[in-house]
Parts: sequence; C-alpha cells; structure tokens
Amino acid sequence: MKKRIKEKAKQQFSKLEFKEETHTYTVKEEILPSTSYKIKEFYKEFDKENISLAVAKKNKVTQQEILDQWDEINLVAIENGTAVHNFAEDYCNGLDVKPFNKQCEAVIRFWNELPSYYELVFVELQMYSEDYWYAGTTDFVLLDTRDNSLVIGDYKTNEDLFSYYDYMLPPFDMLEDSAYNHYQIQLSYYQILLEQLDYKISDRILVWLRKDGNYDTYHTTNFTDILKNNFNDNRGNYTENTEPLF
Repeated sequence: MKKRIKEKAKQQFSKLEFKEETHTYTVKEEILPSTSYKIKEFYKEFDKENISLAVAKKNKVTQQEILDQWDEINLVAIENGTAVHNFAEDYCNGLDVKPFNKQCEAVIRFWNELPSYYELVFVELQMYSEDYWYAGTTDFVLLDTRDNSLVIGDYKTNEDLFSYYDYMLPPFDMLEDSAYNHYQIQLSYYQILLEQLDYKISDRILVWLRKDGNYDTYHTTNFTDILKNNFNDNRGNYTENTEPLF
C-alpha cells in the first residue's frame, strides 16, 4: 500500500523543484506561490511601523530599539524552528541524531506515543497543483491502516498558538487572527494538494512542540471547500517574500 502511494506521489509531483536558499518552488522554471504566501490573503498585514512606535513610547526607548528587538526575536524563532524541523526529518528518516533541546525531545515522544495503526509514509513531502498553482511541504504524511486513508501532519514550535488582536479577513472573518488559525488553513491547503493522489484524507494533525519537552496535538478543521470556492489565482502577479510557517 505505502509503495503504491509513494509511486503515485513521485509521478504526480515529479515536475516540482525546490530551492532551499530562497525557499522557492518552481515548475519548468516558473515560480509557484507557497502556502505561506497564500495564507497572507486572509489576514491584515502587521502594522509594524505604528505599533513599534507606540511600544517605544510606552517603554521610553527608541523605535529602532524595539524594531531591532523584534528582528532578533524573529530570527531566533526561525533558526530554532528550522533546526527542530531538520532534527525531526533526520529522526524520522532513521538517522542517529541526538536531541539538542526540549522540543526535539517532544518530537521523539510524539513518535513513540503514536498509535500503532498509523504508519509513516512521507517525510517532508513537497507538493504542488497546476490547477490551483501553488506549492507546499508538509512535515509528514501517515497511513491510517484502519481504513487506508492518509493523515497530514505538521510540527509547530511557536511560543504561543492562540493569542490574537483581530479577526481574519473574509471568508475566514469568523476566525481569530491567530497562529493556530493560520495553520488550520495551511493544513487545508496541503490537503488540496495531497488529494491529487486520489486517497481519502481523514485528518490534519498539528503537533505543537512545547519547550518543556511535551507536545499537544490538534485535529484541525477541514477548510478545503472554502479555499477552493474562494481561490485567487495570482499566477505571475506576486513576489515571494514569505518566511516558512513554524
């Protein structure tokens, strides 16, 4: 079963190339938007200029100090997210890697505690759609042997998933503008891509790797119908400048 799934994925996504240094996906040298970029359609851009100015005034420091502080926090978070994801990939591929922080220990704990009816099929599966014209990489895909359906999974290393200050934009304006809801949409984007293999997708699991070495799993909402009905084809009308979602 797993062999057939892998062969089908290899054929379906054979044209896709990924450039790690620029985090860009291409098909025949044409760049596709990533899921991170697509999600930006559904929330307001953070007003970095005005909010940093307000925070600086409140704390009686310069605006540049606040901006530099935010940049440093963001850089540390990205570097940590990348390192933990790389550890998880190597661990799932059977390499002899040692955990370097508690979040890596949470990765090991998650896999040790995963129910036996799940079998790992893909690690870091890169996918794309020519019809919807976007691409993305899910951290892992499982086979649920109870019904031979597929389960999409993604790790997250955020400090917090649920804080929000506003609501998202239509058609998701019923949702808080939180990291968790961004990720729910991200996993639904992945589902649209994986559906091309013609297997049932039974779940979308978000694995929150916590800094105390524990983890939480969330079975996210299926938003694929909303995404398909509100699809915006911005082929060729964008500049990819979006960091991966960790």
